[in-house]
Amino acid sequence: MAELSVLVEGGEVDDGVLSVLDLINGLDGFFTLSSCAGRMQVISVPEIGDKRNSVVWGKWHRAPGFEDVLSAAGRYEAEGRDGLLFLLVQSPIFHVACFGLEKGKRLRDLAVGAGFKYSSLKSVRGERVVVEVLGADRMDVPLGRDGRLAVDSEQLRFFYDVGCMVLERGKRHLERFKRELEVWRGGG
Repeated sequence: MAELSVLVEGGEVDDGVLSVLDLINGLDGFFTLSSCAGRMQVISVPEIGDKRNSVVWGKWHRAPGFEDVLSAAGRYEAEGRDGLLFLLVQSPIFHVACFGLEKGKRLRDLAVGAGFKYSSLKSVRGERVVVEVLGADRMDVPLGRDGRLAVDSEQLRFFYDVGCMVLERGKRHLERFKRELEVWRGGG
């Protein structure tokens, strides 16, 4: 918990997940390892799967303005980078360690019930279980290649609008997950 406090003070924790982190970390035998409130980003990669050499042109943990996304895509085009440009929208994600398989299963089941359908037990080592809380909602749209956009602003606006809907759906799942955690923490 002390480590989380340092990360919060340093601005390295998404505001949208702080209350959920507090709830999880307040459960007996649970602690969070990593989290993200969900995000939209404009990112380029030299080739598919090369995350190490990616360039992030814009990243937002809540819906940005369309002009921000348009500007990020424009910077990619102006710089003429090789590789592929994508608009990515990702659901909230948490990695949680707990002690005991039954606790891990209960958290996973609670997350699935709250809408995080891809939640799973990632690892089991002795009594330590790592649970990944993850939703199915995401969007990966190619926008350009080798420094040239393949979409015009009207098409980009459409992808942006749908991306905002995906982000909003993730936020609704996050609120439901929070309510379920509050019931559990309250003795439910």
